[in-house]
Amino acid sequence: MFVLGLVGLLACGDKETEDTASVEDTAVSDTDVEDTGTNEDTDTTVEDTADTNETDEPLDSEFPDLLTAFLERIDAALPAPILDENPDNTTSMALAMMSFSPVFEIQMQASDPNTTVTCPSIEGEFPEDGLPTEPVVVTGNGCVNEMGATYNGSFVYSENGIVYSDYSIAYPVEGCEGVSMTAHYNGGTFVELGFTGISLESMFQVSNQEVDEVTCTPSPVEFQYHLDSRIDFQPDDAQLINGHADILVVIEGQDYAFSVDTQDEVVNEGVCPSEPLSGTNTLSNGVDEAVFTFDGATDCDEEPTQMLSVNGGEAVEVSGASCSSMSSISAMTWMVGLMSLLGLRRRT
Repeated sequence: MFVLGLVGLLACGDKETEDTASVEDTAVSDTDVEDTGTNEDTDTTVEDTADTNETDEPLDSEFPDLLTAFLERIDAALPAPILDENPDNTTSMALAMMSFSPVFEIQMQASDPNTTVTCPSIEGEFPEDGLPTEPVVVTGNGCVNEMGATYNGSFVYSENGIVYSDYSIAYPVEGCEGVSMTAHYNGGTFVELGFTGISLESMFQVSNQEVDEVTCTPSPVEFQYHLDSRIDFQPDDAQLINGHADILVVIEGQDYAFSVDTQDEVVNEGVCPSEPLSGTNTLSNGVDEAVFTFDGATDCDEEPTQMLSVNGGEAVEVSGASCSSMSSISAMTWMVGLMSLLGLRRRT
């Protein structure tokens, strides 16, 4: 399914199951949609809601405008088809890392001693690890690099996290004259470093155009999420991760929504380098629910596995997320840098 293909990029492990859970397709039927909309007092409800919104105080968010529009779409969205025979374990940490992926791409280019990046332009210096102490500003302005990619918009990477302002990359598609694959980003992630942990808020929007390389037919892809997450530094060098995210995907012009809840996920590479030690991660669309239970403390496999229960059914072992082992070197270095800063703060 489209949703699974998209969030599969976020799961921190392989998708193959060792024991496949039998799950029915959760696509929403026409009957389900009709039953959901029953409300005799629709006019009154709409008027009351509008009055309430006008008097509500601003949202407690670093991205209030984006979040307001996002929440309106989430409220009107249908349940996303999150389950098939192999649902992906998309954790809050995987989502947070996704919002930094455009930064890591440019950072890796800039770190190559044999390359001078002139497109996009870079003001400032990327740190070797962690967040920069001085803002790094990356700007496209329509420039084209040696690979033919066109950059527009900008982002600011700082000690407060990342903010994208219509930052986009257009890649030419070989064999499809005049057609490009595009990636367009807005929003970002706010990072707050404390003495005992890291708090993150993400309001990240991705609007892409994918291209069928056989027919050269473009197709839009839209994905966005709002995340509140917390990483706590533990005395034994472990990290305790909690977070909640609401996710919106667009399938053939229709908005679909689901949520991710990561609860008490414990990661300690010194004990189990391949998977989290304990905790749960739950995917829910309000109709169906997939609960992944981490078990690295008692069953640390070289290839990460978790236990999966679907809609309260019997748990089976499936391959799954290993968020202690990030998909890119830059992401891992970034996290190690942040944890090092936390260690320094705790000792001062």
